[in-house]
Parts: sequence; C-alpha cells; structure tokens
Amino acid sequence: MQKAIEDKVGSSKVAKTVNADEAAVMGAIFRGAQLNNQFRVKDIRSKDRNVYDIEIVSNATADSSKDRSSVLFPRHTKLGYSKTLAFKTSEDINFKVSYSSDADIPKDISRTLLTAQISGVAEKIEKLKGTHECYDPTVKVSLKLTDAGIVEVLHSEVQCEIHEKKNLADKFKGFFGGGGKEKEDQDEQIVFEPPKASTSESSASESATSMPVKESDKVRFERSALRVSMGDTSATYLSPDQKMESKKM
Repeated sequence: MQKAIEDKVGSSKVAKTVNADEAAVMGAIFRGAQLNNQFRVKDIRSKDRNVYDIEIVSNATADSSKDRSSVLFPRHTKLGYSKTLAFKTSEDINFKVSYSSDADIPKDISRTLLTAQISGVAEKIEKLKGTHECYDPTVKVSLKLTDAGIVEVLHSEVQCEIHEKKNLADKFKGFFGGGGKEKEDQDEQIVFEPPKASTSESSASESATSMPVKESDKVRFERSALRVSMGDTSATYLSPDQKMESKKM
C-alpha cells in the first residue's frame, strides 16, 4: 500500500511515523476541522463519492412489462450532485431508486433507497393548457445524491408547450429579435421516452407531442408543481433493541 501511494504522490509526502489507527484518527480530525469554519487548517481537499451504482426504474408498480432501468448516479459520483428526470408523458409516474443488482452491499442494508409516486398529472395539464393544446407534456423530477449518500427528491413539476397565434405586439418583437421560443433549462437530464405503441395509438399521440411550430404561432411553456408521495427505505439509525444486540457481539 505504501509503495502504491509513493508512486502516486512521491515518497517525500508519505509520513511513516504513525500507524494505521493513528492515520485514520488524524485524517478524521483534519476532515472535521476542514468542515468547521471555526478552525483554520491546511487546505486539504477531499471529495466524498458514492461507492455503488444507483439505478432508477420507472413505472415500477404500474406495469412490470414497461419497467425501464437507467443508471442515475454512477459509481464514484461526487456526493451533493443533482440530476433531473424528464418523463415524456401525461400520465401519473411511479419510480424506484435502488442500488444496482450487481452491487455487493451488506446484507443488513436495503437495496431500495427510495420509492415515489407522482399523481394528478392529467388534472394539472388540463389547468395549464386552458383552451389550447398541450404539446410535448413532460413531468420533471429533480433528485439529489446527498452528502449522506442517500437520494432525495428536491422538486417535481409538469410542463406544457403551448402554441398561440402571434398578436401585433409579438410581431413587432420579431423585428427586434424578440418573441422567439423560450429556452428550456439545460441541466443534465435523464429522459424517459414513452413506450412504443401500436400504429393507431402512435399516430394519435404524435399529434399531441411533436407538433411543428407554425411561423404565425408563438410558443410559451407553462409549468405547475406536482405532489410526490415517497417511501424512504434507506439506511436509518439503529433502534434501541438493535443497539443492545450489537453490544452482545
């Protein structure tokens, strides 16, 4: 181990005056002092990363034939990182976040980190679109890999693309470079496209999802927050009985 470290950073930077236990204690002290603003210590930059791949499976409880898994946070992702899920659908969403099936986690740790259900999507879309048509309906969910290594939901919303006829003011804006299509957020996203349907179903759905913008139309995006029901199955503190049992070992 020492030889590998010396090859990486040089032998002059490797201290050999402490044993393994003392090195772990000193490292914890420096890390704690670095996180506390009351102490001034040498600038030691450490990065906490997750150990296992974390996957997401959409529509896990709705229809098992449509389950689709994607790697949400790959192994060695820096803690504190956030991602946005974009579900191209106008229906309610169910998804599960868990460690990958090949992750060698301890037996007493739950493989499932989080389950979530997003409901009321169709009702929100009806309110957003009004008398217009909702094109490319999208349910967006922001997730964060916390400093504790667990996953939490930050925000959820549904978005509608609305096409309207340009009025006189919009036409004047066009002459001065305004009135263009609104720009969407460019955050890193994982996009879940709807499953391929039959020819008759797909032709009906395409008219509501991929309508080209006419030159006489203007485009705006309407958004509304959604309620998320979650079940957190991530690791928790030991119960009093578990603590007593651990002391017997």
